[in-house]
Amino acid sequence: MGLRNILGLPVLARAALFAGALALLDGATAYGQAAAAAPGAASSDDAADASGAGADPAQAERASSARLAAARQQSGETSLPYAFALRDHARSLMALGKFGDAEAQVRQALAIVSGIRGADNIQAMVIQSQLGAIVTRSGRASEAEPLLRQACETLKMRADPQAPATLTCQTNLATNLIAQSRYHEAEVLLRHIVALRVKASGPQDPVVLAAKLQLGRALREEGDRGPAEAIVRAVVEARRTMLGDRNALTLTAIGELADVLVAEHRGAEAEPLYRINLKNRSELLGERHPETLLAMDMLARDLATIGRADEAEPLIRQALATQAEVLGETHPNTLASMNTLAFVLRAKGQPGAAEAVMRHVLALRTRQLGPDNATTLTTTAALAMDIAAQGRRSEAEQLLTQVIAGHRREGNGGRAGLNAALVQLGFVRLAEPDRAALALDPLREAVAGLRDRRANASYSPRADIELSRETLSQAGTYRLLAEADWAAAQAYPEQLPALREEAFLALQDAMAGTVTQSFALAAARASARAAGADIGALADERQQLADQWRAMADHEIETISDAGASPAVRASPGPNSTAEIVNLAHRINAIDAQLQSKSPGYFALTRPAAVPLATAQALLGPDEAVLLVVPSFQGTHVMALTHEGLAWHRSSLNRAAMIKIVRDLRSELDPDALARSARSFDRKQAYQLYQELVAPLEPALVGKKQLFIAADGALASLPFDVLVTSAPAGSDDDATAMRATQWFGDAHALIQLPSLQTLQFLRALHRGQIGPFAGFQGFGDPKLGGSASTRGADGQKGVASVAELVSLPGTADELRHMASALDAPAATVHLADADTKSAVQSMDLSQARILAFATHGLLPGELRGVDEPGLVFTPPATPSADDDGFLSTSDITQLKLDADLVILSACNSGSGDGENAPPLSGLARSFFYAGARVLLVSHWPVYDDVAPRITVEVIAARRANPGLSLAEALQSAVRKIREDKDDPSLAFPSAWAPFVIVGDWRPF
Repeated sequence: MGLRNILGLPVLARAALFAGALALLDGATAYGQAAAAAPGAASSDDAADASGAGADPAQAERASSARLAAARQQSGETSLPYAFALRDHARSLMALGKFGDAEAQVRQALAIVSGIRGADNIQAMVIQSQLGAIVTRSGRASEAEPLLRQACETLKMRADPQAPATLTCQTNLATNLIAQSRYHEAEVLLRHIVALRVKASGPQDPVVLAAKLQLGRALREEGDRGPAEAIVRAVVEARRTMLGDRNALTLTAIGELADVLVAEHRGAEAEPLYRINLKNRSELLGERHPETLLAMDMLARDLATIGRADEAEPLIRQALATQAEVLGETHPNTLASMNTLAFVLRAKGQPGAAEAVMRHVLALRTRQLGPDNATTLTTTAALAMDIAAQGRRSEAEQLLTQVIAGHRREGNGGRAGLNAALVQLGFVRLAEPDRAALALDPLREAVAGLRDRRANASYSPRADIELSRETLSQAGTYRLLAEADWAAAQAYPEQLPALREEAFLALQDAMAGTVTQSFALAAARASARAAGADIGALADERQQLADQWRAMADHEIETISDAGASPAVRASPGPNSTAEIVNLAHRINAIDAQLQSKSPGYFALTRPAAVPLATAQALLGPDEAVLLVVPSFQGTHVMALTHEGLAWHRSSLNRAAMIKIVRDLRSELDPDALARSARSFDRKQAYQLYQELVAPLEPALVGKKQLFIAADGALASLPFDVLVTSAPAGSDDDATAMRATQWFGDAHALIQLPSLQTLQFLRALHRGQIGPFAGFQGFGDPKLGGSASTRGADGQKGVASVAELVSLPGTADELRHMASALDAPAATVHLADADTKSAVQSMDLSQARILAFATHGLLPGELRGVDEPGLVFTPPATPSADDDGFLSTSDITQLKLDADLVILSACNSGSGDGENAPPLSGLARSFFYAGARVLLVSHWPVYDDVAPRITVEVIAARRANPGLSLAEALQSAVRKIREDKDDPSLAFPSAWAPFVIVGDWRPF
């Protein structure tokens, strides 16, 4: 497994490749500068740039050279016409990749215009903006930034803040910020540019499209890849419509779309786009043109990423050789291709060859930028990792120590560069058994930096989003610290208690994410309410405003990505949402000031930290335990937490092995994988997994009836009920053998936890016993098409609307029986025509302590045009934007709940949305966010005739025996299903194991 996959760090040298790609600034500079430099001629220059973007660059250079010579002859070398001709010729030189010559000519043009009109003249500032863009593209972004800032500020004051020249300058500045990895600053600036320019000139304005493409890049680098893809796709379509597929600007957008797909781990989908980019650039510009060679580089990197490095190597070597001839060895594009060659060689398992390439790159970087430049340090770190891969870890450590020292010096990469180097050093030391314990120091420092950043983050919706992204990307660092703790514990057993507690905290931080944040917000609101009605009202208002802020931000993205929006749409609140978003932020800030004064503990809850060991132990009763299970790159850490202590074991099965095992077991649990009459389950593998994860800690679990499972990664999508505790006998396709199997779910009543912090929140929110019944509401039996055997759209993918889904007749009886078991009135069950999205949204659900939804649960992509999970309801005769029969996660978060239990008797309502996704589905997370405390959810499609028997039995068992926990009630229901000999298919886990309790076991 490569370092990137382990740590979630950027691909080394990607920054260099991107710096080369900045040469494709999409003509935005030219459009804007023409408008300012030659007032009244903007439209003709715009048209010339748009139509000439696909012209032969050599021919364009000859034409602009002729105009330059004519201006020299007619006006002289100190005249304005000659200065403007220099500026235009520089553009043609840029198209040929001659950055050095272009920069010299623009500097000369700037000197002439400044001397004649003054240094702060509008035309001078437009040319200075062009100079800043060229310097940025040449790989000197920090040098270019002050040039661009001065130009932009002067243009805002002396021209018009909304003029194309001003906005183009700001787009160039945003590009510069992206080159410096300051993505959020760039995003804010680009949103402002797009909002202003769309309103003035429409969504297909060239400046708008250039800014949108840069916004897509910023979002991609920030990790917000869904919106990035939507925006970039819109730019691709707009440019295809306006300019055609063979236009250079269109090809730039196509290449960026491919980059987004690669960032989403969809390299196979990106390949044909990269090939289109390469083919058309080659035909359009020639095989030796810099943009063609860059396209070749990008395709080679993608091929290596998807496992076709042998095919990639000749491609990148060809690109590199030609770049060295055309651009020179020290050009940013050439250096980027050297990095790509090293990447390809690593993918081929040739670290020695990669080392040779990186040594050459480092020598060039050092001469060009100096030894302490951030880019030089990144190159040094990449070289160190190649050296370490060959077993020369001492040499690698020395280099990384130098890198860390360089980053500590002021102005050399900031905390992010330092943290990356610290983590790399820890990784190298962990790979050497006799030095693994020495990984503790650098990893402790890296983790301290991450925790400090979290503790000092500001409180705002934007900060929440940024922190969530960072939390997911930093999980690997916390896992590495746990690995270092384990290594140190083996070397120094006397230090085990302290090391175990440090690892306990690190593993919690590795699991933290959006689910924990949903619980944290619910706990914070409840804490505010408990402090007083006025404080509770403030907290509720803040949450409502924050939800509005996110909704408006999402609407803004939708507006930005809608390249073909009509004037009516552009006149709607969407384009004005930037100002409204700012106003909302101001209102939220005002509320925050009051909350800080009246209830300072509110914000402490919204930034959940790992639970200290003593606090965690105090949460548990004598018959409770928590299994914390976190796969890492060397093994899987398992901790058993009880009121009495903490036990720690590490399995040799690492993260990659766990993904494969879970995938294999889940393939036999999916009801659609095999016919119901031909079920099977690999109990031997389930037994081996139990032996690896749980058996070594069983002594700590003796007498613990209620067992919480907090599992990370792929294991979060596997109910531990299906683990087998003794060697299985008989055949795996025999129902009798299945019934005789010793299942882990029989040994303990299991409850799933997204993280340990969530248990702390739930116990703080728990009201205590509230009586036999305090309110029920059930929704189901939507009026749809035919009948179904499982709940969900699997097998119906591609349907265009909710109305095309099949009906679920079993859900009506299920909900009626639930109500009967709770002695709830018949009016609390809402079926068929009463089962509508609008009914749910208009009803006061805060009085319902038990909510049940028995219907289809859809994942993203299962319904055309739906990109988030949700629940299906009866669609209205005329669907509208307000009610289309689909209650999405965004809709659910707007509900105001106070429910002790929410039953989601629907397909896939529990599992996370992928290996790198949070350990709980977006659907489940949204209910916790809305105010639910406990969920009953499913991990895979549920048989329509089995689901009612489980969900109703849980309630009935609990009602019959008030001392029974929810988890024990589910355990009882599962046993009854499994022991039903009238239907052999019920003996298999695919039938009885999908449902899990998430949250707490305490009774409703």
